[in-house]
Amino acid sequence: MKIMIAILNQGPIHSKLAEPLLNLVTEHEVQFLFSDERPIDYNRNCIVDKFLETDCEILFMLDSDMIIDKHLLDMIKPDYDVVSAVTFSCKKGIPYPLIMKLSQDGKSYQPMFDPVDELTEYTEVDGIGTGCIYIRRNVFDKIQKPYFRFQYAEDGHIELGEDYAFSAKVKKSGVKLYVATKFIVGHSKTFDAAHINQIIYKGLTFNKDGIAKVLSDRLNISAANKISKRLKDGT
Repeated sequence: MKIMIAILNQGPIHSKLAEPLLNLVTEHEVQFLFSDERPIDYNRNCIVDKFLETDCEILFMLDSDMIIDKHLLDMIKPDYDVVSAVTFSCKKGIPYPLIMKLSQDGKSYQPMFDPVDELTEYTEVDGIGTGCIYIRRNVFDKIQKPYFRFQYAEDGHIELGEDYAFSAKVKKSGVKLYVATKFIVGHSKTFDAAHINQIIYKGLTFNKDGIAKVLSDRLNISAANKISKRLKDGT
């Protein structure tokens, strides 16, 4: 299988992305594309156009500030057409995983934080981030151009990111979206001390049996078990 790995280059490529890219473990034929067009939605569309000019079956897009493992391509799975790794974004300085569902109003997206939200190895979602994602060629036959576009409110602020606009198009076409929860990638960000304090507080107080626990179990099982025991014991 032929795969195009496209790096959305909006700045310097993080060393923890460059090194594993040079040492990828895969049996597939891989070609690379580095694209630094602006703005981001235009850049993504340029990447898709260049991908479609090749005979590659899968487009694997990575943002230049992602931190990945050399086994990342193992997340490609037959019969799954649009899949994201677990990536993280920030709201008011607090990171959260982009495993998203539609909110009750059906117009915005929210993380699957509730304990009743079941996370499986490949969790079906309503919206995905595009920092680390693969898309099969046939998906672009089912959606209209532009594939990615920011949606703006009348006052000029971004109402819907290009990632969620893409998600909505894909869902409308009948293609399902998934997050591969065993593949957790880093996102290089800068935090101040106040935000670190909030992160610690959030980690200790919310979602002890939900998404936070599932992801921490997969990152470090022994540490997660110790934390879980302390929380149950109240220590």
